[in-house]
Amino acid sequence: MAEFGQVDLTSCDREPIHLPGSIQPHGCLVTCSVSDFVVLRHSANAPDMLGQEGLTLGSNLIELFGADIIHDIRNGLTLSVTQRRPVFLLNQLLSGNRQFDLAVHIVNGEVVIECEPASPTPRATKFLTQLHG
Repeated sequence: MAEFGQVDLTSCDREPIHLPGSIQPHGCLVTCSVSDFVVLRHSANAPDMLGQEGLTLGSNLIELFGADIIHDIRNGLTLSVTQRRPVFLLNQLLSGNRQFDLAVHIVNGEVVIECEPASPTPRATKFLTQLHG
């Protein structure tokens, strides 16, 4: 048994994964190709959550998300690769006037975009705005 203030991780490898291949229900996930942003996979809840009924495998994220958001994602990927961690793009306005916080990074040659509805409480505005004015 670990003493107070210490963590005992010995049982973590035996913890059951309740829903293998799924994500937490408060968010969704989309992956696409680095070169042309063609959707390679997405979570089952992504089309509904993002208000993108046209989101299917093979669809183009540029058409669905818009050029401005894809531009910010491309810039975020540059930072993600150099910093070796996800970049967060906050308060991104997607279709249907829905705002999302995005975590963007590359895994095994695919762009991974994790999406959560933006918090209703004020937070930092769009992360990359600071980079290009």
